[in-house]
Amino acid sequence: MDYLSSMTNMKFAAHGHASYFCMSTMDRYWKENMDLEQALYVLKKCIQELNTRYIVNMTEFTVKVIDKNGIREINL
Repeated sequence: MDYLSSMTNMKFAAHGHASYFCMSTMDRYWKENMDLEQALYVLKKCIQELNTRYIVNMTEFTVKVIDKNGIREINL
């Protein structure tokens, strides 16, 4: 996110060129009160869409999870 990301309340967001593909995917699959497993499913759907649309095959993504348990990284 850019330096203005905290200026707007949003249920979900994406940044940059990938947002053109990810926003529609999140709009379809995102639900209120999702748990971590459901949210990771939506992220995997976004990654699947990006791998379909882009020529470059990005095989590894790192997600930073921030919740009541602290901050941790998950590799997708």
